[in-house]
Amino acid sequence: MVNPTRVVATVCAVAATALVVSACSAGEEESGEVTFWNPLTGADGEFMSTLVSDFNGQAEACVVDFQPIPADDLYPRLYSVVNTGEDIPELLLIHGPRVTEFGGAGLLEPLASLQEINPELNRDNYLDVAWDAGVFDGVEYAVPLDLHGIVTYYNADLLADYGVEHWLDDGIVTTEELFEVEGQLPDGVYAMPGLFVPAVVESQLFNVGSEFAPGGELDLTQQAMVDIYSDLLALDEAGLIAPEDSDDYQVFNSGQALVFPDGTWAISNRNSIDGLNWGLSYNLQADASSPVNMLESHSFVQLIDGGRSEAADRCAADFLEYLRLNSAYWGEAGQVVASNVAFEDPAYSELPQALLTNTEEARSTLATGEYIYTSYVMSALWDNSQDIVRGRIPVEEALAAMQNEVAGKIAEAEAASGN
Repeated sequence: MVNPTRVVATVCAVAATALVVSACSAGEEESGEVTFWNPLTGADGEFMSTLVSDFNGQAEACVVDFQPIPADDLYPRLYSVVNTGEDIPELLLIHGPRVTEFGGAGLLEPLASLQEINPELNRDNYLDVAWDAGVFDGVEYAVPLDLHGIVTYYNADLLADYGVEHWLDDGIVTTEELFEVEGQLPDGVYAMPGLFVPAVVESQLFNVGSEFAPGGELDLTQQAMVDIYSDLLALDEAGLIAPEDSDDYQVFNSGQALVFPDGTWAISNRNSIDGLNWGLSYNLQADASSPVNMLESHSFVQLIDGGRSEAADRCAADFLEYLRLNSAYWGEAGQVVASNVAFEDPAYSELPQALLTNTEEARSTLATGEYIYTSYVMSALWDNSQDIVRGRIPVEEALAAMQNEVAGKIAEAEAASGN
């Protein structure tokens, strides 16, 4: 385990040999204060709070104020503060798809100013796919903290009990393989809970070689979407998905499901469950021959703000460099860290989610969505997936309705922006 309280010497040693980090040498410089807004309101926020506190404890002339805000409140607030020019935070952590949204709206400061302060904040020092999530229209806006998303947790004991350990021979579980236990499971035991069906659908769409807007045009009625949802519907009809009113976490954690598509962020909590012999594999795939793990980044950005001081920028750059050098600890929150430094730490390579980065083959499966209206699509998937999978609305009918809904939102957004 990486102890963040031991890394002060590391940061300053690296600074002394590689670059001058003002957090370790800014004694006579103007004090920098950084208000740091972020959506880390869950357990991962405790890890970030520790990192911020440790940084503040060793930094000179620099203080970071950690302010977690629920995402539903955070994102609307950004438009407001930019419009008024008041209470703009010096540093912001956002979900990757928002870089495209806010960059397109002209709200974000290009990264170049922070890179002038610290040239180490560049693509070579981070996972390519995580870095690229912070680029919009050829402009670099963001420094990635991590990638996170849905993976497949499995109950090793249940796989053995029902003779399906071979599912993991290639490290990949597919929808088709789940049908192998049809008719074999007792009442109250299921192949999987269905909480994260929308994220499974998104990943499987890329897995089969498509996307939400093939050729740049939204198409939620495409055959690939029909096929993916039809397979998931068939799973439910076979009694293999836990009932909709189930506590899906309790179903898996109490040993009532063979697998569970769930977030990487659940790793730290799942480690504390006594008696659960679990492991991790790629997200549930439709095609094992070309696996894709659709993830989303947490990315650091700055909003446009003519009143931000140079000292605040120096402080923000120093903090980002600190995280780059010490983000192996962030991995304990269950995140796939973006900094390449973490991959040199043997402790990080032992974390469950490291299966996504320990080999070049694994890294090649990582993807993030670049479609500017992904948030609209995912909202529609979350609103409608249970109706589809539980058989309340026919697949084609539901997809047509989602297509119309999302297309309408896109038209409104483009009209509002003058496009």
